[in-house]
Amino acid sequence: MVKNRFGNTILTGNHLVLAKRIPLGKDRFRRTEGKKELLFGWFHACSLKKNDIVLYPVFKEIEDRDYIELDIEKKKFDFKSKRLPEKIHLNSSFLRFCGYYLSEGSLKDETSKRFLMFTFNNKEINLIQDLINIIKELWGLKVYIKRKNKVVNLIINNTFLVRFIKKYFSCGAENKKIPDFIMKLSPQRQRDLIYALWKGDGYVNLNIPRAGFSTISFQLASQLKLLLLRQKIIPSFYIEQEREVKGINHKKCYRLHIEDRESLENLFEILKIKYEFKSFSRRKVWVDDDFVYLPITEIKKVKYKGKICDLKVEKSHSFITDSLCLHNCGDVMWIYIKVKDNVIVDCKFETFGCVAAIATSSVLTDLVKGKTLEEALKITNKEVAQELGGLPLIKMH
Repeated sequence: MVKNRFGNTILTGNHLVLAKRIPLGKDRFRRTEGKKELLFGWFHACSLKKNDIVLYPVFKEIEDRDYIELDIEKKKFDFKSKRLPEKIHLNSSFLRFCGYYLSEGSLKDETSKRFLMFTFNNKEINLIQDLINIIKELWGLKVYIKRKNKVVNLIINNTFLVRFIKKYFSCGAENKKIPDFIMKLSPQRQRDLIYALWKGDGYVNLNIPRAGFSTISFQLASQLKLLLLRQKIIPSFYIEQEREVKGINHKKCYRLHIEDRESLENLFEILKIKYEFKSFSRRKVWVDDDFVYLPITEIKKVKYKGKICDLKVEKSHSFITDSLCLHNCGDVMWIYIKVKDNVIVDCKFETFGCVAAIATSSVLTDLVKGKTLEEALKITNKEVAQELGGLPLIKMH
């Protein structure tokens, strides 16, 4: 089992993990700047240790679009619902509306009972007014306001809007999700969604600078984690099991927690919070355009009895779990070369694998010696196999 701030993954010792191994006994690699100098690669899980760095990819796919088709048909006997424009523009107002629904919204889709409802605390006056203005701006719909004790409910009656939201965002707090067309927008445009989501289900503590978000939807929490990484915000991911507190049942929920300074600065910018940090915290994690770099906080062997799955992904052969970037079980070869005047004068290898993998590694070291770097790169797998006197087809890659 390998654990980091995104969670834990149970895997075999042969599974390959994208990581950086930290050399022992060298002070320069105790600091983040030193760790950044290390090369990353695929390492067997059994070769990793606590405080080694694992890499998790930043979601980079972008498909910016200006609008989405409403594509909701009018029911035969629906004479009341106002017909909405066939195109919904993906502007700042609409993305905030989506964030408010994901954090504070619910819906009913039953005969004669079709409506959207947003529930706020009566002190959240700015959020209430923002949502009312958005609904009038986008669709010109009437918003019914119901107050009870400290709760304010905003209700919108429109079949088309209800079914559109149900189709793309789902219904029921545990099923809510962010649709693909929003997940693939540019990071800059996604900031409005994050703003409304955090204002609804998130919190910020300025006394001890930190922030958090909670939801009972695993998919929504996982998607928000990906969106935050695109903003250079690194959260910790926690799971709280179902429990009873003071006679009240709390469902299983998923929490994102943020406490490192750079991440908080980026989040506060999105939330329009002005705050002056008084001290610098030591950076244990960092993120760039491609990966977030996370130290292993725990690694241990666990007893397991049952089936073991080896996933195969077309072309790349790699895949991610909630906390690791993995590769199918297989051989690993490390080649070390000594170069002088662009000529390879010595070559060593380190291979973890079958007899064929070890043999081909050994032959390759002999083939490259005395060659220039350009000549060595032209050596093919067929040449290596011929030097060995042939290999079974199953061993040819």
